Amino acid sequence: MLAVAPNRSDRECVGGLQGCCVAWRKGKGMRRVWVFVGLLIVAAGVAGNAEEFTGRVVFLSAFELDPFDLYVETVIEVDFAKSGWTFGATALFSEAGFEMLFLDAEGSLGAIDLYTDAGFDSSGWYVDGPLFEYWNSVATVSIAGLDLYAIALLSNHWYYDAYSGDWENLPNEVGLGLRIGGWGAVGDVTLYGELQFNVDSYGYEDGPHWIWAYGFGDYVPVFFGHVEYGDWYGWSDWDWSFPGFTPHHPTCALPWSGADFIALVPLTCLDLYIGLGFTCDLGFDYLDLFVEHLELGVSWLELAYFGIWFETDSKEAYGALDLVVADAVCIKPYLSLDTDRSGFEIDGLVLNALTLEFEVSPGVTFKAGEKFTDGEWFDYVSWTEQWWAGWSARGEIAAWHDILWTYGWDDLWSMDPEEYFALEIAGDTCCGGRFDVFIYNWFDIEQTDVFIDWDQTVAGMRLGIGINTTLIFTVYASSDGQNYVVVGVDFVW
Repeated sequence: MLAVAPNRSDRECVGGLQGCCVAWRKGKGMRRVWVFVGLLIVAAGVAGNAEEFTGRVVFLSAFELDPFDLYVETVIEVDFAKSGWTFGATALFSEAGFEMLFLDAEGSLGAIDLYTDAGFDSSGWYVDGPLFEYWNSVATVSIAGLDLYAIALLSNHWYYDAYSGDWENLPNEVGLGLRIGGWGAVGDVTLYGELQFNVDSYGYEDGPHWIWAYGFGDYVPVFFGHVEYGDWYGWSDWDWSFPGFTPHHPTCALPWSGADFIALVPLTCLDLYIGLGFTCDLGFDYLDLFVEHLELGVSWLELAYFGIWFETDSKEAYGALDLVVADAVCIKPYLSLDTDRSGFEIDGLVLNALTLEFEVSPGVTFKAGEKFTDGEWFDYVSWTEQWWAGWSARGEIAAWHDILWTYGWDDLWSMDPEEYFALEIAGDTCCGGRFDVFIYNWFDIEQTDVFIDWDQTVAGMRLGIGINTTLIFTVYASSDGQNYVVVGVDFVW
């Protein structure tokens, strides 16, 4: 299981990815775990005949080759649907025993839609003994053209402290937070607002801005954990709710901590964005005014945005110019303007990356890429994005939001290799299944004493042997000597 676990002596980072480690721990209870998992799979399969039960079992086993070591992971998800409600449980087992658990439920009470999710860490990674992580709930209702929501947040306060960088002597204390907000139209003006209690706005990631930029459906997963099963590099990513949105003080009182509002006012040729924020500490916090996509009379250039940010003791104008280029078909360039810090003076044109993708034959795709800029680079992807973060594991250049909830083998951002080429083959198998075969080769030109700057290779296969069963096989090798094989099975009923 890939989990964020820095400063832990019992974890060995695989592949050199920062903040992402595989727990290579040996446990005496492995045989009992396998027996329990086997019985649960059989029971779940029998229960599935009732059509009210659905679920998924993903079993993965990794063999580190030199030195030899073994890690076993089993993720079990079971959902029970009845009378318009769905109750679910997702559990993680390893050779060390029962490690983590999600419990969730969703349904409706009249016009109110409800979703709730709780996370528990039973591994004792961060403190001695099992640990309650969080219990977050969302309620939504639409009334007279207004969409309203309430988000209740109950979490262990160590989680927020750990996210802030304090991993030592973390308190096992619980805090309660609340967010109440909504959005709707008044004439031609669209309004967003949120009140916060024992939670603060997190920069431009506050609720109204997030909902305006990405939609409420993207805002809700911030508060709930999820599992990505058997990712491209073989493992399942177990993601907790985002700590920056958790209660900030270990208290069950609900002191008012802040409020954020947005108004989108249509003008003759554009929309004026008005953002307004308040906090309990400062009272008036900020006023933000900006507009987007201003034409400059040149077909290839626009003023991407221009705004003015006001605080009680300061004012700042900000903005950026943006290239307007056509979509590429086969070879995609990532171009950006080299500007001064104000964003208004052009010093040149920068080619940051090139990617290539074409279908050699039906089902066979060749991909390659070259990145010329170290780390991330500024470009007007959108107002909320504004920069490219780097590679994804599938060889795409990813924007900030694309990797926000993804870490581990799905995110090569921290490793920052410059080059890759890959081959993907996909097609149908018998019995209604599909197969995917792939090989990715990554190169880091900053390495020394390494043949052709080779950094890592990952090759794998996903073989569907029916409509509900997929076999998983992955081989990983790297220039730093981290080599392993992953085999597994993904069963859905």
